[in-house]
Amino acid sequence: WTLLMSTFFKKEKMTSNKGVGVFLALLGGIMIRLADQGEDSGKGTLYGDAMAFVSAICYGIYSTLIVSFFPEDSEVSMPLVFGYLGLFGLISTFPLLFVNRVPFSGLTLHTLSIISLNAVFDSVIADMLWARSVVLTTPTVASVGLALTIPLAFVTDFIFNDLVPNKLEVLGALLVVIGFGAVSLKRNINDFLSRWWVTSA
Repeated sequence: WTLLMSTFFKKEKMTSNKGVGVFLALLGGIMIRLADQGEDSGKGTLYGDAMAFVSAICYGIYSTLIVSFFPEDSEVSMPLVFGYLGLFGLISTFPLLFVNRVPFSGLTLHTLSIISLNAVFDSVIADMLWARSVVLTTPTVASVGLALTIPLAFVTDFIFNDLVPNKLEVLGALLVVIGFGAVSLKRNINDFLSRWWVTSA
């Protein structure tokens, strides 16, 4: 979705590199999903897939808008942008605490520390670095780069939980890595293949 939207709004050019890279990353994700299909109960799968589909569309719009409003890295301060986003989110959602009557009585210091650390590293620093990568590269490169969390998750699961991925999952993760490499290449794949063919011949 990010590639289609950013190309449609002329924020980046469609190239064979990006087309092949996105296809490989998508294929890798599908293979991993098929490998995990037998591990879940199947309850709410259709609803979850629909939410993921809508989320992907919103994500494509979001990343394209970032490039539209901030075409140059020197023109924007990402900490300031996310500071305003955080302030807007605080003001707009603060009344929900009273409407839903969120219970804080069982909130311990340990739980509050974990929530705070997750907010800083996952919701602030990670998103801020991602937004800057969108401006410095392209929305497509940054989007496919997020898919690298899949092979990294396999590595951390193996180190900390002794979970070994199956062959289909390993192949899917490998395709994701290759896809990211393809969208990141500056040289066109067609030029590379044509030169290789001429050299081999």
